[in-house]
Amino acid sequence: KMKELFISIFLLFPLINLHAQSNFKFEIGVGYTSNIITINELQYWDKGYVLIINNCLSLKSTFELTQTFSYQNYYFNNSSYSLGLVLPAEYGIKYGETIGESSQLYEISFGIRSLTPLYFFKTFTSVRAGVIFIDQGVISTSVEIIGNGDSKIINYKGGGEQIIRGLVSVGLGTIFILSENLNLVLEGKITTTVSDIVINASVTSNLQYSF
Repeated sequence: KMKELFISIFLLFPLINLHAQSNFKFEIGVGYTSNIITINELQYWDKGYVLIINNCLSLKSTFELTQTFSYQNYYFNNSSYSLGLVLPAEYGIKYGETIGESSQLYEISFGIRSLTPLYFFKTFTSVRAGVIFIDQGVISTSVEIIGNGDSKIINYKGGGEQIIRGLVSVGLGTIFILSENLNLVLEGKITTTVSDIVINASVTSNLQYSF
């Protein structure tokens, strides 16, 4: 499956060799994400969580290269889903319960961070570009159509598509120094695909270990 391929690429193609670099940093974190544009492949999935892994290579004290892998899970929003445009124009329609699975996004991207060192923390801006794999959840519902003394139940299904899009992202963050090798990274990002626009905003909290 495509999502397994994405994970394999990240594991088999690291940004640098961990054992050969003393300026390598590894981050792992979690956060909140929200789909802020509602006309796209995720129009029925609005909020969720994100798990993120970053490899960072410091070229100097104010500049880093990054490699990012993230997993994002968006929950189905029942109130946003409507079958009104696809139902036949017949009298007497009774909607059944609509059930939707979560949608998952898998991101692989590369980018840069520009840092401003301060006394006990650093601020930074980030830019990333890469690809994202969208695995839509399946939506199912039933509709009872009543007319002329008869009734019938029609089951509808939607979603379930798998889509690849290019992406670009910009972010702002702060790195708090906890110890000689351990930092806390807080970052907010806006990410957009480059076609059939999907835009999401996320806030993540990462633990960063410096080698």
